[in-house]
Amino acid sequence: MDLFPSSRALWRGALLWAVLGGLSLLTAAQTVAQLTPASATPAPPAEHFVRPPAIADVRMSPSGKHLAAILAHVDGKQVLGVIALDPLGEPRTVAAFADVDIVDARWVNDNRLVFHFANRTAPADRRRTIGLYAVDRDGKNLRELIASQPASDFDSTASRITSRVLPWDWSLYSAIDDGSADVLVSRGDYDGDGLLRGQTLARLDTSTGRSASISQGLQSHATDFIADRRGNLRAYSTSRGGRTTWFWRESPDVAYQQVAEFDTYGGSGWEALALDEQGRLLVLARHRRDTTALHVFDPRQRVLLPEPMIAVAGFDLAPILVFDHQSQRLLGLHLFTDRPLSHWIEPQLARLQAGVDAALPAGRHTGLDCGRSCVDSRFVVINTDSDREPGAYLLLDRQSMSMQPIARARPWVSEAAQARRSFQRVPARDGLQLPVYLTKPQGSDGRLPTVVLVHGGPFMRGHNLHWNAHAAFLASRGYLVIETEFRGSAGYGWRHFSAGWRQWGLSMQDDLADALAWAVREGHADADRVCIMGGSYGGYAALMGAVRQGDLFRCAVSFAGVADIGLMYDINWSDFGNEWRYHGMPRMVGDPKADATQFEQTSPLRRAAEIRIPILVAHGLLDQRVPIDHFRRFVAAATAAKVPIETMVFDDQPHGFRNPARHAEYLRRVEAFLARSLVAR
Repeated sequence: MDLFPSSRALWRGALLWAVLGGLSLLTAAQTVAQLTPASATPAPPAEHFVRPPAIADVRMSPSGKHLAAILAHVDGKQVLGVIALDPLGEPRTVAAFADVDIVDARWVNDNRLVFHFANRTAPADRRRTIGLYAVDRDGKNLRELIASQPASDFDSTASRITSRVLPWDWSLYSAIDDGSADVLVSRGDYDGDGLLRGQTLARLDTSTGRSASISQGLQSHATDFIADRRGNLRAYSTSRGGRTTWFWRESPDVAYQQVAEFDTYGGSGWEALALDEQGRLLVLARHRRDTTALHVFDPRQRVLLPEPMIAVAGFDLAPILVFDHQSQRLLGLHLFTDRPLSHWIEPQLARLQAGVDAALPAGRHTGLDCGRSCVDSRFVVINTDSDREPGAYLLLDRQSMSMQPIARARPWVSEAAQARRSFQRVPARDGLQLPVYLTKPQGSDGRLPTVVLVHGGPFMRGHNLHWNAHAAFLASRGYLVIETEFRGSAGYGWRHFSAGWRQWGLSMQDDLADALAWAVREGHADADRVCIMGGSYGGYAALMGAVRQGDLFRCAVSFAGVADIGLMYDINWSDFGNEWRYHGMPRMVGDPKADATQFEQTSPLRRAAEIRIPILVAHGLLDQRVPIDHFRRFVAAATAAKVPIETMVFDDQPHGFRNPARHAEYLRRVEAFLARSLVAR
């Protein structure tokens, strides 16, 4: 059955535009219930888990009178819609293209928006299709600002405007929020091999397409920029030779001064986020603690204030800051622990958050979006989700303190039928505490067939208590899912992060086994029916699991997996930048000369003949991060060694899935592979 039978039905059905008058904040749970289907079909199809959301990127306009959102249209394409809030109106499509999806929309001012587009079905000769456009909230004055690569030739709802279009190597850097129609854009400085060395910054008028550089006086290899609310560049950093240097100036008419320098990968430096109302830098730093916290760096005194403004025990802070855009006063921040949460410095907003949290069902995570005037805005968008709810949006009217539903992100997903996710810290064999997320199928008990699902990166935050498409899919098929933030994963402190350096295939791999052993001891996992699965680095870990840990795993699934660490250092292979390749990778992954013996021992390609369990290996032909030759070489070696191997090649996919249909095809193949491999003994 088509969930979107007509355009009119989309707006009135999926977006629930019935005004529920008189609904109070205290009965908000009833609002959420109305957003949730009453029943669910057992084992829903794979498409339900990877289908793009019906609504996403819901953003309040600066004045708080309109919403912008990415909407799923009748033909499946994603379009840009705008909804008036006072009075409440129906969504109006303001931009749509015939053969590409609109993504990542944001407000420039109260009348104008910018957005990117993406093509899920791009052929092999069109690997970059993310051009930047701008449009008024009434759908007028559509303008192309940054071209795709190569130049786009698709049809759209309006004629393409080619004058003053910036070339593909420019990208949106940030909005300015000064009331103008301008944004900041950056251009990459590439070397002869096409690898990024640094960036330049310009101010771009989204109405006229005119741009003007604001990078005068900058050192080479500039990377990060901090501008004030008028769009004046006030601070920037350079990254070169493994060193990061920060420069700052008091005002636009004076020269930059160096204010800090530190080891890029040493953990003793900081990351600048924004300016506060006094013109100081708000930064993330690990001053006298293991985890990052929000600090103030005073560039005039060139000193980091020792006491953190905000810190969370056991988790690195990686916040989204919320400012009053007139005074530049910090009002609060959105952050992650094991789940998303908000911390408000402004008492009025703290009380509002507490009221919303109390009104919604237990276990909900909520975020508030009140535009750029949070203190006195009438309307607030509430973004709520949980481990079983992929996301829903509600509108709060602060005058009447009433709520009404806007939409569920995935109305075809039954919250009641979803698996529960939990978080715990589990000791590794050397005593390091491993953050572990467990997804357990609904109504299950006792020991279950298990999938150890490994995140990519690897030096990134991998998991949280959000609803997760892959974990939810596997749980719907009856599998317990173990997701371990193995050492080297970001977000849990410097000790945990640095413990993973130069440990690919070694202690990082042991952490996966230790988390599995814990789940077996606790009675969750069936030790005789376990498969390891992952993508990118997770694909590498799956292959190394097949090599080293065949006694633990009955099968392995690798998507876009690294087959040999040494191949990543070849400059002709992937899109890794020189700074990371020459300074980050040797320190964090290993030195190809000094660690040559270790690389031999931790190479799935070189040890393929040792694999005795069935493996499924998939790869995208357009992958530039882990190029297809990783797949080809590994498959050749495994086939020659008579390894029980199954393969999939997606000729139209990059590093990850861009096409939901292809993604669903992969999941169906995984489902069949697991069913064959984990048959009860």
